[in-house]
This record gives sequence, structure tokens and C-alpha cells, in this order.
Amino acid sequence: EANASPVAWAGEFVVFDAWTVALSQVLIIRGFSRVFVRRVLGLLIVVFVRHSHLPFLDHLEFTRIRTGVTGKGALVVRFRLYGVHIAFVNCHFCPHSENISMRNAEYNRTVSEIQLSDPQCRTLLEHQYILWFGDLNYRLDRVSMEAACQMITHNRIAELRRYDQLTREKELGYCYNDFNEGLIDFPPTYKFNIGTHEYNTISVRRLPSWCDRIQWRVNTSRADVGHQDESP
Repeated sequence: EANASPVAWAGEFVVFDAWTVALSQVLIIRGFSRVFVRRVLGLLIVVFVRHSHLPFLDHLEFTRIRTGVTGKGALVVRFRLYGVHIAFVNCHFCPHSENISMRNAEYNRTVSEIQLSDPQCRTLLEHQYILWFGDLNYRLDRVSMEAACQMITHNRIAELRRYDQLTREKELGYCYNDFNEGLIDFPPTYKFNIGTHEYNTISVRRLPSWCDRIQWRVNTSRADVGHQDESP
């Protein structure tokens, strides 16, 4: 997530942000080209492709989904590479622990509203590969602050995961059906006092949570789409 200040918003259409500049400096000298960058309301999505793959990239398309009042929505960029349909989604969903149903609704709205121009792949879930990341904003709940902090202190991460909203909502089928996630075996990444590794459990008493997540989906049922009339 990029800087979301009013000054940064004003510069979205004028200059690249610090993240884009830093990534470009590292990757371009290593044989990558920056083929897409977009920043909207503090959300940033940048795509780099190795030079040798550029002739086989086409149907690059961008869309933005406005999901609600409190969230920033989702940025979606997709393309075909060697005939394979690939999509990236960066999102910021509704905050606060009690708004689980709103986050589920924002996920479902993002999936249902994406309409693309590629005749072989009109919707998001038709893509063979989807990488979905960002501040999904799902929290821990049904556990006290004291109990959660004790689990973190004693590295009882597997026990703490039982209280993760996203894990529960996926198991119930309310969001991210058929999406995978890497094993969470590290302490929560939200919310720290600025400049420290101490959780903000006193001033506003925010329950530590795993808000920033990465989900991915492989659609094996479409493994042959895109190869019938193209060859690298």
C-alpha cells in the first residue's frame, strides 16, 4: 500500500511513487521492463516482465472496482503470457473487526463486477492464475487481548490461527473459494506502535491480526485455453 495522503493523490498522475522508483532501479538493470503501473487512493500495482517474454505478452487490461465507502476497493491488471491468462488484484477492504460481512461482500463484488474485453477470458475467475494481495483487513476475534498476546509471546501461532476471521470465512465458503494461502507461521503483522516492534494494545487496543494477506488460485480446468491458436 502506497502513501494515501492528499499530496500523494495529487501526484498520482504526475510522478511515480517511491516504491515504483525503487523497484524499477532494482529490476530494470536485471533485464526486466516495467509494463504497467497504477496508483489510486493509496493502492499501488506495478508489473514487470523479463525482456525475453515481452513478445509473448498481450491483452493487457486494467480495471478498478469501487467496493464501498470505507474500503479503497481493488485494482486489477490482467494479461495473456504465452497464451496463459494471468490476473493480479491489489485491494483494501473495509476495516474494523466487526465488519466481516462487509469484507465478504467486497470480495464478492470485486469478483462479480470485473468484466474484461478478452473474448477468451471475460471474468476474473476464468483466469488460469490469480494472485490476490493487499490489506484484506480480516482480523482475529473471539479471543481476548490478553490471551492473544500470551499466544504471541509463547509462539503458539498455530493456536492463534484458530481465531483468524479469513481462515474461518473461507472454510464456511463466504469468500476466496478455491484460493490458497501459504502457511502462517509468524506473529501477526498488525498493529504496531510506530517505529517499534510493540503491538498497539494500550492506546486504542487493536487486537493483533494478520490483515495483509496473499491469496492465489490456479484454475486447472482451463489449462488448455489460449494455446489453440498461438504458439511462442
